[in-house]
Amino acid sequence: MSREPRAAPAIGALLSRIAEVLRLVWPAGRRWSMALLALMAMQSAVPALILITLREAAGGARPSTVPMISLLPAVAAGALLIAGQAIASGAKWIRTVQADRVEQHVLAIIHDQCTRVGLRCFDSPEFYDRLYRARTEAPARITAFLDGTVTLVQSTLALAALSAVAVSYSGWMAAAVGVAVIPGIGLAVRQQLILRRWKRENTVRERQACYYDWLLTSREAAPESRLFSLGGRFRAAYSEIRREIGSGAAQLARCQAMAELSSAAFGLLLLAGCGFYYWRMHSGSGAPETGSILVGAQALYAAFTLARSAAEGLASVYSNSLFAGELIEFLAIDREPDAERANERGAVQAPDPLQLRRSIRFRNVRFRYPGSDHDALRDVDLEIPAGGITALVGWNGSGKTTLLKLLCRFYDPTGGAIELDGADIRTLPLDRLRRSLSAAMQSPLRFQASVAGNIALERPDPVRIDKACRAGAAHRTVRELPLGLNQTLGWVLPGAVDLSPGQWQRLALARAMYRDAPILLLDEPTACMDPWTEAEWLAGLRDYTAGRTVILITHRFAAARYADRICVMDRGQVAESGTHEQLVTRGGLYSEGWRLQTEQELAV
Repeated sequence: MSREPRAAPAIGALLSRIAEVLRLVWPAGRRWSMALLALMAMQSAVPALILITLREAAGGARPSTVPMISLLPAVAAGALLIAGQAIASGAKWIRTVQADRVEQHVLAIIHDQCTRVGLRCFDSPEFYDRLYRARTEAPARITAFLDGTVTLVQSTLALAALSAVAVSYSGWMAAAVGVAVIPGIGLAVRQQLILRRWKRENTVRERQACYYDWLLTSREAAPESRLFSLGGRFRAAYSEIRREIGSGAAQLARCQAMAELSSAAFGLLLLAGCGFYYWRMHSGSGAPETGSILVGAQALYAAFTLARSAAEGLASVYSNSLFAGELIEFLAIDREPDAERANERGAVQAPDPLQLRRSIRFRNVRFRYPGSDHDALRDVDLEIPAGGITALVGWNGSGKTTLLKLLCRFYDPTGGAIELDGADIRTLPLDRLRRSLSAAMQSPLRFQASVAGNIALERPDPVRIDKACRAGAAHRTVRELPLGLNQTLGWVLPGAVDLSPGQWQRLALARAMYRDAPILLLDEPTACMDPWTEAEWLAGLRDYTAGRTVILITHRFAAARYADRICVMDRGQVAESGTHEQLVTRGGLYSEGWRLQTEQELAV
């Protein structure tokens, strides 16, 4: 985590940060912001106009013989009050609309960044800290930043107008108003620096609290939480973390309240002393009338109030620009190579997939996951012929799934290269590479959508969907659903039907089969299948995947038998490879695993 600055940044850096925040959010509320500024400019003139009207009424003007004319100042003041209230109501409406638009815009920026950063970011706790701060602080803080900017502009304009009235009574007292608010600005800046440092130091604890909240409220955690009676433990852990965070927040709030009280008391005492001195200086002959003095005092107090409002607006702009900086830091995280082009094309038109004609080659590939102290892959040299089925078997954690992640370019090797037909995949356009791959992941997503929406993620075609369901052994499951392909799945939406893990896995297989890609990656595709479905699916595997290059990861050697070639992984390396018959007769690691599985099945 980055360290907190010890002092306020230079004016130039602050202005640069403010400009950067405005650049980010301006597209979301350009027209609304202009309308709001126009209303604020009008509203800022209202207090000064009211005071001028009251001063004229209290200045000793002779009563008119026409009664209605005598009431004109009061009528004018009332009209100005009504106009001010109407402007304030309009400004409130615009702020509400603007806040919603800006918040949605900021969340869209965060979502966009999350789809563009490399997968290695999701292995980093620091990334989750930055994401948490950007997601929880940025939307509200940027809205507050805009409100503070508007308040600052409005208060400054109104203060300028009132100062003209106040100066007519006493120029040095108007200057005293400015002096009275300086301590408040300094204290507000200091408190915001402390608050930001405290927020950063407690990010991990906040995320821990969110985790326990998820354990207490999520569907995924509910079964084991009840079976092992973990609810009380989770509630206690959550309450303890929130108590610690709440205690720190309360202490900060108390310090901030004391700072605000002391700065306000200083300003009011200074203003009262100046007012008393002004009254003593003008209490002799030739002094202004009492009504005029009272209006002048009201003008000075209003100027002081507006000066404090302007100071608070300035402090708000500064402090919220600091917290909005969390979004800027998050957006500065490095993105994937070609991520801009990949995302833009994916949203408009998918690129043509690459055509694999010879082979996929892992050439002396080494890889270590971020933060790990050992290699997941060590000098892997493996060639996978095009158009065939290659099975990867081996111990858990031996590097099988890691090979697929590198082929998808979720990560890049720390050594060696991966080649498609002799071309290093790092030199290929990322969007075209991934368009050439389809996969059934080990833990596939369960989309809360229709069956068709779960299978056809691009260009839905009923004929192709039906074919993909048969290729993924999902056709019986779909046929038994009340609404067939139109049936909503999951547990979130009304009328949805949830499936068993095995049925969800078959839909994931159908999704992988549906995509027209020359390379098909299947990671434990039969792990949740019943033996009857598994036997049927394996029997048709070659027909379903004709013309494609298939990489099949499995722990079931009965499934590996259907492959043209089997590669055995052990501790990040290829220990042996060959056909099923060759490996069984070789007497190595595969032969031992085959014997153990066969004996277990015979014993049953």
